[in-house]
Amino acid sequence: MRHGIQIVMSNFKFWKSEFKEYALFANPLSSSEIAKQINHLINNRDKSLLLGRNGVKAIESKFNWSIEAQKLLVTYKNLLK
Repeated sequence: MRHGIQIVMSNFKFWKSEFKEYALFANPLSSSEIAKQINHLINNRDKSLLLGRNGVKAIESKFNWSIEAQKLLVTYKNLLK
């Protein structure tokens, strides 16, 4: 995601809710479903570029160490209470 590369992720419920703006999803046990999603990225350039841009924005604003470190510190502080 950091470099705008589009991704196909396993269709786990949490991942689908957390990464829906950045990825396509497929059953990890179905090679045909994975291939279908990869082909969708190849054949739908606008969608592919949008997912890539959204991924870069997410890394910059949501999924980065600066933000995660703050969450971790809050968790540690709460555990110490």
